[in-house]
Amino acid sequence: MKFFKFSGSGNDFILIDQNIVPDFIPEKEIVIEMCARGTGIGADGFLYFLKSKENDFDMRYFNSDGSEGFLCANGARCAVKYAQFSKRIEQNAKFFCCGKKYTAKINEDNSVTINLNEPSEIELEIEIKFENSSLRGSFINTGTRHTVINITELNEVYNNRFNELENIPVDVLGKGIRNLPQFLPEGTNVNFIDIQNEVIRIRTFEKGVENETLSCGTGITAAAIISFLKGNVKPPVTIIPKSNDKLIVNFDYINSIIKNISLTGPAKLIFTGEYNNK
Repeated sequence: MKFFKFSGSGNDFILIDQNIVPDFIPEKEIVIEMCARGTGIGADGFLYFLKSKENDFDMRYFNSDGSEGFLCANGARCAVKYAQFSKRIEQNAKFFCCGKKYTAKINEDNSVTINLNEPSEIELEIEIKFENSSLRGSFINTGTRHTVINITELNEVYNNRFNELENIPVDVLGKGIRNLPQFLPEGTNVNFIDIQNEVIRIRTFEKGVENETLSCGTGITAAAIISFLKGNVKPPVTIIPKSNDKLIVNFDYINSIIKNISLTGPAKLIFTGEYNNK
């Protein structure tokens, strides 16, 4: 099977095009097998690029554990890049994913901007009961469920142990918080942020990947909106994930509602290849 390997600011994906591999069925087992690092191609997620009657393309997104049903903004930007590569689009795109329509465009600097739907389930102050402690954080759904914890909120509980974002054990804390009963049944992605001079640095533990990733598009968007609502930044917001790429989140705030959200950042084709699944 011919596949394409993409990276969206360090978030990496396998893409299979239905036009090229028409008999492919993205069952859980094959997605897990292909995404496995060391024994498969290796990726954070899987993009199934589909023909569409109404849009430029349709997209199904799978996490590396085979689960489906949530938007991946970095993955969507990579799919838009592939749409240009495969000559479905020139610059502007409209596509369908997870039951919703999205639009996007490729910019002159080759970055990709995706326009996102309005967020939901916004809670600026939540109590997170973890390891006999009570953390403060925020919650938002930007296409995927996200918890956002500022490093200052974390240090209130851990006695200023984490003077830098790099010192936070994201794999341990993120996994623990992701599986807390209060976030069941779907769980939550967990984002740790540090804001300096209105620039947000972020590290994200992604459910479905079950590990920290170099970047998470919906997490970056979640951090920008939460930080704005708490009075710490103004749009457009610059955010730098673990990959050290720079991404921009822009939006309007109209009648106390977040509208016209966009995420801009790099997306590139890394390599193509053939996968033997027999």
